[in-house]
Amino acid sequence: MRAALLAAGFAACFCGCGYHVAGRANLLPQNIRTIAVPAFGNATSRYKLADRLRAGVAHELIARTRYRVVA
Repeated sequence: MRAALLAAGFAACFCGCGYHVAGRANLLPQNIRTIAVPAFGNATSRYKLADRLRAGVAHELIARTRYRVVA
């Protein structure tokens, strides 16, 4: 019984070793400081969807990264 509990404890510890916070990787080169968010196309019937999408992407880039965003 004790060996089974010990094995279950080790298994639980090793299953959690791959944890990381998503979205924190820095994939751009270090010398890039300014990025642009281009306009999106809107092939749907939703009014100004592309404008809201571009604004949302720019907002998240400003809030979550160190980059300056130009439109």
